[in-house]
Amino acid sequence: MIRNLILILIIVAMLLTVFNFDLAGFDLKSNQTLIFLSAVVIAVIALVLVVYNTLKTSKGEE
Repeated sequence: MIRNLILILIIVAMLLTVFNFDLAGFDLKSNQTLIFLSAVVIAVIALVLVVYNTLKTSKGEE
């Protein structure tokens, strides 16, 4: 339960970073673009882990 809460907070933080990014300034050489891409990757990984942990605990309770 705590692990899922932490992952959800990570997802929220990464989504705030993504929403704060200005797509007009998208340049692969920019540090802001690398932070944006990293935030997207981390948010996706955290989302997958939340689903995995939820399915794992629901199967364990059956």
